[in-house]
Amino acid sequence: MSESYTIQYGDSIVVDLRTVPLTGRVLDIGGGGEGVIGQLAPDQVVSIDPSREELEQAPAGPLKVVMRAENLTFTDASFTTATLFYTLMYIPKALFGRVLRECWRVLSPGGLLLIWDTEIQEPGPQAAEAYLVPVTALLPHRTIETGYGVRWDGAAQTAEEVVELCRSTGFSSVTLTRDGSSFLITAAR
Repeated sequence: MSESYTIQYGDSIVVDLRTVPLTGRVLDIGGGGEGVIGQLAPDQVVSIDPSREELEQAPAGPLKVVMRAENLTFTDASFTTATLFYTLMYIPKALFGRVLRECWRVLSPGGLLLIWDTEIQEPGPQAAEAYLVPVTALLPHRTIETGYGVRWDGAAQTAEEVVELCRSTGFSSVTLTRDGSSFLITAAR
């Protein structure tokens, strides 16, 4: 039996991934489910997710590894690019710093970190129990319509918090692009 929640929907967002610069070996954190990034460059991507079931649901192509983002077992400088596509909302906020430090560690010098996610405000007293953002991802060969959502308790996050964590971790050239409540952070190692 599935649980039901009252849901607050965020702004519908269209994410154009047709020209995303995925170079070299790519680490996709949270790559289960739709496996959006794995569909962009399946021969380059290593998708990790703590859930075997989520990885099994993802389309074939990338290498899939059951692993937690705050404790990556890859060697230093193993990847050219690291991505988190609507993944931070599923990671406990207390672990954000550890996840970003692990990304920095496994990226080679000059490597690129790409984070797509959404801002989630603190819920008010009459708030719904869960928050969901509808996402349309435009890939070169197809369009994926999906949604990413979490229970609201403890999930609040802002783009500025993530930008500051990237900078404090050692990433440089950190840029923030907004589209409604969703955002893209690009940072270089």
